[in-house]
Amino acid sequence: MVDLIVRCAIVIAALSPIWRRLYIGHFWVRGRATVIQVNHEFASSDGGIGWVPVPTIEFYADGQRWAFPKSHVRMGGPNSEYHVGDQFDILYNPRKPWRCTFDGWSRWIIAATFTGAFGILLALFGK
Repeated sequence: MVDLIVRCAIVIAALSPIWRRLYIGHFWVRGRATVIQVNHEFASSDGGIGWVPVPTIEFYADGQRWAFPKSHVRMGGPNSEYHVGDQFDILYNPRKPWRCTFDGWSRWIIAATFTGAFGILLALFGK
């Protein structure tokens, strides 16, 4: 019985990023954002230390302009460059337009893969 509960927990944890993306895709609104400024911030992580580009994006929701930096999401990987005027698709919460995410499946699938792999390893070697 405990083994079944652990397996179910692994499946739920592994699929939670995909379910979140489905929720966002269904209830959030699609929009188009434009990079209006690019700053570089000094960041340190497991991958190393260095300067990373932080684009300030702008989009319109219900006739109101929203603009803010998006430092926690990389559109094309850690070495991608952002240019003023670049446009891309976003999803935003219509009740809280400052909450937005880049419209794409890749990071959600990667998150689900890593979560599932970690859960499987924990179940196999955690006993």
